[in-house]
Amino acid sequence: MRTAKYLATKRRIPATNYGFPNYGSLGTKEQDHNYISWYSCRDTYQRVDEKSIIKNGIFFCHGITGGDNVAIFLNLIEKRLKLRVKSKFAKTNNKDIIWVKVSPWWLKTKIRKSFLTMTLRTGTKYNQKETVRSAFNKPPWKTTLPAILFFLKGNAICPVEDGIWTHGWMHFFSGKKTPQIKKMLVKR
Repeated sequence: MRTAKYLATKRRIPATNYGFPNYGSLGTKEQDHNYISWYSCRDTYQRVDEKSIIKNGIFFCHGITGGDNVAIFLNLIEKRLKLRVKSKFAKTNNKDIIWVKVSPWWLKTKIRKSFLTMTLRTGTKYNQKETVRSAFNKPPWKTTLPAILFFLKGNAICPVEDGIWTHGWMHFFSGKKTPQIKKMLVKR
C-alpha cells in the first residue's frame, strides 16, 4: 500500500469567510488579498493566472475521502508521464482540503490544466488496488478513455485547443475514436 508524502508544514487557509467549497473544487489564493477564490468549473479555472498558481499553489477540496488518495494518484500519473518536477502536497487546517504545489508542466497548456483537474477529481475515488486505466474507466470519464490513455503516453499537446477550447475535456473528447484523437493530441 502506497502512502502519501506531504510537506512538513501545514498550509493555512485564510480565516476569511470563504464559505465551504463543493467537493472537487479548486481554490486559488488571490495575489493581493487574504482570501481564496473557489472554482467548481474547470472551464472557469482555465482562466486563473498561472503566476498566482505557481506562487501560491492551489487548494483542492477532496471531501471526506481524504487527500491521501488524491496525492498518491497524482504522483502515479506524474510518474507515468515521466515529469522531472513533480507536484508537492501539504495538509491544511481543514481536513477536507489539501494544498498542491502544482508541477509547472501542468500549467503550460489548457489541455494539461484540464487533465490535471480531472486527475485530482478521479483521485478522490481512487482505490490503490486498481490500475490507472480502471480508475479512469468510470463515469463520467469513461467516454473519453481512449483520449486519456493516449495523453498518458506523452501526447499532451493539443494543436487546436486555443481555437475551440470552451467546454473542457469531456466535451472535447467524449466518444472520439483513435484516428480523431491522434489529430487532437500530439507529442512535441
